[in-house]
Amino acid sequence: MTIELNKKCRDCKTILIPSDNWKPSAVKRRDYLCKSCRRDKSKANYAKDLIANRKKGREKARNWRKNNPVKALAADLRPFGLTVDGYNQLVKDQNGVCKLCDRFRPNKRAKRLCVDHDHKTGKIRGLLCDPCNRSLGVLGDTVEQFERILAYLKIK
Repeated sequence: MTIELNKKCRDCKTILIPSDNWKPSAVKRRDYLCKSCRRDKSKANYAKDLIANRKKGREKARNWRKNNPVKALAADLRPFGLTVDGYNQLVKDQNGVCKLCDRFRPNKRAKRLCVDHDHKTGKIRGLLCDPCNRSLGVLGDTVEQFERILAYLKIK
């Protein structure tokens, strides 16, 4: 049995030497790809499947959150240094309503109140409904900004 040392890449037709890390393709065992063509083909396949893989990943995460609500809550609270019991205590202390508007308007995805915190210190200020939390995010956390908004609203 003879071993052919110089093989040609099926795409670029360059001669492959054993140090080129050539491998037979999955389709035909005698069909070879060089390292750069294999990399290019891999990139092309990745780009082609990116949208489908992203959609599958989102669906998988959505199903996991649906099937593991307590673990999902714990994962969401972890960046704030808050446990599920700590969150439930905050909900109980606020009677299950937003600290700003005294209403229960949960966010659409999680169906619960949002944790509001100071971005500079990381200190938790309370639980807010989704509209109040978004308002704080858009308007900023500065007292001066809210004083200007209050002054504007008082204009007749």
